[in-house]
Amino acid sequence: MAARNSVLILSWGMPQIMRYTATALKRSGYTPFIVFRGPQGGSTWVPTAVEYIEDHRPGYLFSWQRLYGQARPIWRAANAWKVRHVIMDFGLWPHYQTAIYDPQGENRESVLVGNFDSIAADKRQADAIKQFMPHVKQMKDSIIAVAGQARNELAGTPLKQLPPERDFVFLALQRCARGRPDKVLELDAVPSRREPIQVARDVINECERQGRFVVIKQHPQGLNIGVAGKTITDPLPERGPNHWLMPMVKGRGKNETLFSWCVLNCSHLVTVNSTTWSIAMACDKPVSTLGRGWYSFNGIANECKLIRDAIPTPECDLERGKRFVSLMLSRQLPHAHCERPHKLREVMRRIYPDFV
Repeated sequence: MAARNSVLILSWGMPQIMRYTATALKRSGYTPFIVFRGPQGGSTWVPTAVEYIEDHRPGYLFSWQRLYGQARPIWRAANAWKVRHVIMDFGLWPHYQTAIYDPQGENRESVLVGNFDSIAADKRQADAIKQFMPHVKQMKDSIIAVAGQARNELAGTPLKQLPPERDFVFLALQRCARGRPDKVLELDAVPSRREPIQVARDVINECERQGRFVVIKQHPQGLNIGVAGKTITDPLPERGPNHWLMPMVKGRGKNETLFSWCVLNCSHLVTVNSTTWSIAMACDKPVSTLGRGWYSFNGIANECKLIRDAIPTPECDLERGKRFVSLMLSRQLPHAHCERPHKLREVMRRIYPDFV
């Protein structure tokens, strides 16, 4: 029997946030049913979720990140019974302290891909963009304040000094842990863009051809491509005539400080598809991307098939980019707010206006 007040929650990656969400839904009159996704759910989590959909026909399916691989039967069952999707992911700002909501997917599968103009034409969405524009300015102000501490943060790190170059190309690499690319890279980037060290080499070589200088920031949770190991047999040198590879430093604060300094002093940001593009746009810096993401087909980033096209500083509509960032911010919540029914309703009504 259909029970549209029931909700299926697929929990993994951020289980505490999914528990918060279940609490908010329960307080709003819904009946949540949690299925643990992946290894924690054992060998039966997929058929359990499919069976729940077929037996209860819930009104919504909440999932942390998109359904792919072995989870595809759940996606097909949800579509067959017209169960509405709510795909959650790490928000833009602060990245690891917020959750963003989408009715379709995340990154290249988001409903925002290619639809910015049609979404922004709706008065409710236009009001949300206007409402959250001050938050975009807060992003910039925060980056400026944090970057000012960069020289002080050098104490106790492998860094001896900041590079003297300015207006450099800034390459922000994504995670590649235990020798395996981040899942987003696997899903949203062509094979030649999935290995951060290869992307870095290609960008360095192209900067040499074009007479540009690139500063490369590694992901703090990734492999250190500047140090030899089991996976990295031919590491990148720290300095070269056309590049500086920032040594990996410990501590989120130091990483954020050095990242902020790079954003403010670069000509533009180059990335495959990490959320660093949003911070750059908030700081009036154009962006070149080498993979698909939230921004795709919306005319806000210089989306490049070839690395040689990513090196010249692009001419991007930065005001349009800020409005797009504002739209995304309107669809995210701080983690603690995921537990509050009125906060959840507020953000849910931006993706499903009839959510009650």
